[in-house]
Amino acid sequence: MRLQQFKRYWLGLAALSALLSLLGLIAWGWLTSNRALLPSALSPAGGQLLQTYNDWAHGLFIGVVLLSIALLIGSESWTWRSPVPAILRAIRRHPLPSVLLIAYALVMISESSWFYKEILTWFDDANTGFLLSNFSLRDSFISESMGRNDFRFFPLAHQDLHLLSWLTPYVKVWSAVSAIELILTIVLAVQLTLLLAKRTRSTSLVWIACLLFLFTPAAAYNYFQFIYSERLLTLFLALFATFYGRYLHSRNGRDGTIALAAALLGSFTKDTAILLFVIPAIATVLAGSLGGLQDSPRWSRHGWRSWLEAYQLEAMLIGLIPLWCAAVLGLSVLPSVFFGDARYDAGLRFSALELDLRTASLTAFIIGRAVLIARHQARFQLLDGLNIAALTYSLALYALVGFKSTNYMALPVHWIALLDLLFLWSAWLEPRLQARWSWPAINLLAIGLSSLVLIVEHRFAQTFVSRLTDIHQTQRSWQATLDQADAVARKARRKGEPVNLIFSKSWFKHSDTIKRLPFDRLVYLDPDKKQYRILEGRQRGQLYQPGPGDFFLDIGSGNKLEKYGIDISSFEPIYRFDPAVSNGRIYRWPAVKPE
Repeated sequence: MRLQQFKRYWLGLAALSALLSLLGLIAWGWLTSNRALLPSALSPAGGQLLQTYNDWAHGLFIGVVLLSIALLIGSESWTWRSPVPAILRAIRRHPLPSVLLIAYALVMISESSWFYKEILTWFDDANTGFLLSNFSLRDSFISESMGRNDFRFFPLAHQDLHLLSWLTPYVKVWSAVSAIELILTIVLAVQLTLLLAKRTRSTSLVWIACLLFLFTPAAAYNYFQFIYSERLLTLFLALFATFYGRYLHSRNGRDGTIALAAALLGSFTKDTAILLFVIPAIATVLAGSLGGLQDSPRWSRHGWRSWLEAYQLEAMLIGLIPLWCAAVLGLSVLPSVFFGDARYDAGLRFSALELDLRTASLTAFIIGRAVLIARHQARFQLLDGLNIAALTYSLALYALVGFKSTNYMALPVHWIALLDLLFLWSAWLEPRLQARWSWPAINLLAIGLSSLVLIVEHRFAQTFVSRLTDIHQTQRSWQATLDQADAVARKARRKGEPVNLIFSKSWFKHSDTIKRLPFDRLVYLDPDKKQYRILEGRQRGQLYQPGPGDFFLDIGSGNKLEKYGIDISSFEPIYRFDPAVSNGRIYRWPAVKPE
């Protein structure tokens, strides 16, 4: 097996990472006690020191990841096969589910725009240089994931969008790629279920997978906008789980290579992501060593070589832990301690624990499988390790920022919960139905039961429809308000009136989009200091006192105006996108009428 050729490099990297982790802990202690010996992070010297450190540390990290992936790819011989024939066969076998997926993808693409929170500034970078700056690093993508000094850690999050921005600034293309990621995630769930249930094909399984994964609030969050890393994390998790399952089944080195590569990349897309990749490996080793896996050697002093040989992939997956620890300390903890800022969302620790039908079914599946395994009525398998990982991942999120099942963060957990339902259907229910029912009847039952689950879920407050409607309305309100602001500003300018545009707490503060409006002054109302300061235009940088004829734009502010006590009582509304939407309004200070 050529995967063995990679072991020496990986062992050396793990040992070096463990040493760097130890040095990082020492540096952390020294920095905490001797912070006064270094310049302030807010001073020019301290800011430059922090910037240089982040650049070199993250550059080294990216280099190690790319080298590891290159060596992994080189450890196996690969033959290219066009995926088109397999795709066409799948469409012929499952025409109606294919129509559903294509329709869903088309809606994703048609609804996509760059009117999403962080995308506003990311798009500024992608749209610079007259679209001639291909393959240049985008500072906004880097600073969002690698320039955070508030103990956040997701250095590889959003980097698929970063790569796409090198090729095209059109977010419709980005959305098409996101749709492909979504479809691949569902296909991998079906393939892994068939492998675990020892089945070959099942149309009803495809229907259940599509319906139960597509129409959830977490799916709406992640696939109808680009700003959440769980979309990429879930794809890497699906790749890892599927090819790890194939490796356990056939011990094929290529499958192990793909599983390890997916785990390596996926572990750095979110600070808690490593749990999803390492815990299944640890659980497999423990279960096999205790005799819970078929044909797996137990640990013994005399058979330790065969034991290591049997669990070499698991050992390499567990070897991600020291690499992750070294990266967390070097890329997040040390610069954050130097910067002196509080942990992002520190106030949300243990703040919320919201469960739904998906997490309840996952918990019930874990308990049921534990009982069967304890009674020796079932053997431990990969799905059990994935469930333990999902539970641990949920608890880790709860400890850090709270956990809500309808939130974007729950997408990987939903995918594993989907595996449980698919496994129960494919391994237990469908074989019993086949003895009496025809395939069309089984398919109708699968569609009916899946639809019933969706109907029950859509009776709760947060649903797929409500989340999708909110995203749709936000995009429309931002776009319509910008168009209307452009119209009223041009109309005022044609009349020879001064055009002073005022706005407050909004995602548009750091975006160039609002600066493209025609104005004499663009003024920002600081909600904390209650000061008006000119951002662009005449007297740039000076304080400003609003007066008759000035416009106030509510683009992305909405409820923040009341939350921060922003007084706009002197302005009168002249435009409102939709009363049901909290933002999307334009106000104007009434002009002084001549006597």
